[in-house]
Formats: sequence, structure tokens, C-alpha cells
Amino acid sequence: MRTVAACTLLFVAGASPAWSQTAEENVALFVSGIKDGFVSEGGGMKYTATRTSASPAVFETDLSGTKGQITVTQIAPCIYTMEFAADGRDSDTLTLDYSQVSALEVTEDPDGVLRTVKFNGLQCSSSQAGECDPMILESNVASKDELLTAYARFKNEICEGTSP
Repeated sequence: MRTVAACTLLFVAGASPAWSQTAEENVALFVSGIKDGFVSEGGGMKYTATRTSASPAVFETDLSGTKGQITVTQIAPCIYTMEFAADGRDSDTLTLDYSQVSALEVTEDPDGVLRTVKFNGLQCSSSQAGECDPMILESNVASKDELLTAYARFKNEICEGTSP
């Protein structure tokens, strides 16, 4: 399943970020770099995501003909499950707890194309070994400032009362 998650993260290109309407949609943006209507093309591949439900957030995905689904469900204001499923592959479910996040680190590669996103203190467990180690994501869905602003809003309005 790491392949599905990695493809989700690596083929994110050129989408403009937006503050999503639900907490679940924001977690999908932070973790997988997707939102409703997402389309990315590059390296001879095309990746699309269409939201079919807002809460829980359900995205039907297509990675060059491989159909999949990403489902994000809010368990508590700071705790979410995120299930990745794809044709012919075992699904993987992550449980993400943002309540102890002390900082969000966003660094850019020298070309300013990819951003590495690391949530310091994020608690993650997975139905498949190794999926959360390390929980560092690469994406180019949003600029560094946009990611930091969106996360600050998430922490202030959804996952309130925890570290910024």
C-alpha cells in the first residue's frame, strides 16, 4: 500500500490549494495533497481525484487507469483515520492524531518545486508496518506559506487547544 500512498504524494503537481470545507478534506490535503477536482500530469502519468463525500471525505482516484479510493474520517477534533484502497491491492488505514503536534516544518527543494512537510509530534499508526516511519510527506500541491496558513487555521478552528 505504500505504493498507493507514495503515488498519491509524488504525482501532486500544480493544484492550487484552498481551505477545504470540512476537517476531513483538510487532512486529505495535508497528507495526500488532494482536493476535489484534483488533476496532475507528469512523467507520462495522470492522477485525478474527485470528492464524492465531504464528511467523511471520500475521494475516488485514478492513477493512469488504476482506480482507488481515499477515505478520511474524523474520530475526534484532532484524530482521523485515512484509508487508502486501490484495485487489486490490500488497503491501508492510517490513524493520525494531531493533538500533540508541536510544530509544522515545511522545507522546499532548491528548485522550489517539492515541499517536504513534517508534523513534529504527529502520532501515527498504520494497518501495515512501516507506513508511519517516518511520517514525512513530499508534495507540491501548495506553497510553504499556504501550507503553514492552512495548518494554523486547522489548529485554531478544528483541532483547538493544542500546540500551534
